[in-house]
Amino acid sequence: MKYRFNKYGWFTGLGNGPRSTDVAPPTLSLTEVPGEPRANFIGVAGREWEVWPYAVPPADRPETTPVPDKVTMADFRVALYNAGLEATVAAYHASLTNPEKSRVKLRWEYQSDIKRRGGVSQDLGLSDSQLDNLFIAAGN
Repeated sequence: MKYRFNKYGWFTGLGNGPRSTDVAPPTLSLTEVPGEPRANFIGVAGREWEVWPYAVPPADRPETTPVPDKVTMADFRVALYNAGLEATVAAYHASLTNPEKSRVKLRWEYQSDIKRRGGVSQDLGLSDSQLDNLFIAAGN
């Protein structure tokens, strides 16, 4: 008979699995009440199991997609298009006056990469969350 345990060592029942052992725990309690005794697998020869006060395991954090520091301008423009933000870009460009308008136009048309912080990406007035999502989309 095999005795299963989770990634935190708490006994989870009988059966085979990647986290199982032939050594029986001192108690078969499956309590989830914090503080009540429950077997915890520690894997030390001769002391494979200990009875500890149960503690709720921490919630697994969802995996997050890293936000690239920079992407190509072409990929960024495609991400803007896919997000339906062409009007935002057009309104931003229309709001500028020279010499700023010329400077931004040159950067917009000829810059090879765009950085997440500063520059054209921040000039559009988008939230941090919107920029993160654009950079993630552009980086994929």
